Amino acid sequence: MDDEFFDFETFTASFSQSIVSENDDSGSKATGEIFISKPNSILWHVKLPTERILLIRDSSISIYDPDLNQVLKSDIDIFEEAKWIRVFTDRDARNRLERIIERSNSSTRIIYRSLFKDSRLREFVINKESDKIRSIAIYLSGKDRFEITMERVEINSNISEDYFYSLIPADAEVIVQ
Repeated sequence: MDDEFFDFETFTASFSQSIVSENDDSGSKATGEIFISKPNSILWHVKLPTERILLIRDSSISIYDPDLNQVLKSDIDIFEEAKWIRVFTDRDARNRLERIIERSNSSTRIIYRSLFKDSRLREFVINKESDKIRSIAIYLSGKDRFEITMERVEINSNISEDYFYSLIPADAEVIVQ
């Protein structure tokens, strides 16, 4: 079963993300770190080109902009392109998805389709090498896609629950959407 991909309590990694749009062949790039603590905490810290902190707890998302000292809080379902992240923390969500598993000597690839009946998402692919997730590709409608490469992956390291809130200042202006 595909739960071997998600057999962890915590997950940390640095990442490089490329976004390629069918309207813009040059795409955009971002780098940062990701922290996951099951059952429901994900911190996506984008450091470059512009710092942003995305905190996902249960079904809510908070996006912090340090330049404005503002947090936009909303339900994650508002952001169609972010629904795939639930695959990491929600076993029930994974079980509802059509999936194909491809194995070779050095890697395992799992392909998800029909992600939460998302009309924009065509396919979600996770590549695993040596028992660690190495890359994620999210294919949207048309030729749009996200490609995320993971480095310095650590599984089951100690992450304090407080860490997920420590990067967002208490005095930040909160905007609820």
